[in-house]
Amino acid sequence: MANNMRTNISIYGNKELMNYLKERKEVVDYGDDPDLSFVGSFYDNMENNRLWFGDNVGAKWCYHEDFYVEDDVSEVTLVSAWYTPIKLIEKLYSLCSEIDANCEINGTYEDESYSPVGGFVVDKNGFNSEEEEVEYPNEDDFIGEDGEIDYELYEFAVEDFHNNLWEVKERLKQEAISNSRLVGSKNS
Repeated sequence: MANNMRTNISIYGNKELMNYLKERKEVVDYGDDPDLSFVGSFYDNMENNRLWFGDNVGAKWCYHEDFYVEDDVSEVTLVSAWYTPIKLIEKLYSLCSEIDANCEINGTYEDESYSPVGGFVVDKNGFNSEEEEVEYPNEDDFIGEDGEIDYELYEFAVEDFHNNLWEVKERLKQEAISNSRLVGSKNS
């Protein structure tokens, strides 16, 4: 069984790009297969098989959970098998940058095991990402003097873990963006 990878994507661009994404969203919303409609709306030749997805999406399979388009940003949540769908994200950037050369795609991802979690950006400087492995609290680390698990302490640790997870992913995304800008300044 494959691990699920959740990827949250933000696409920033001009009004023309957002109109294009609204059109794509219509295709996604009314597609024949909701599990394939997001990928299929950005590829003319999509094939529903593992080899094609690996070569073109970067994951064994991939589907969307959310897809919103506003005035200057579009938000997408994808779930994929094993890996962040980097090839799909790069394809999105390729299509979007044809409409808005200054567009940017950035986001965060997390494996269901939290190993890895990360942040990324795709812009005119290419794909840049940063990731870390974070450790989910282990119940065995919260055994009290009576030899039983102290569930109150464990629940606090789990709550802290989830509160900090967002901050870790955002920090990694900002590091990826900073690294991309550094690459851009060296190339100019």
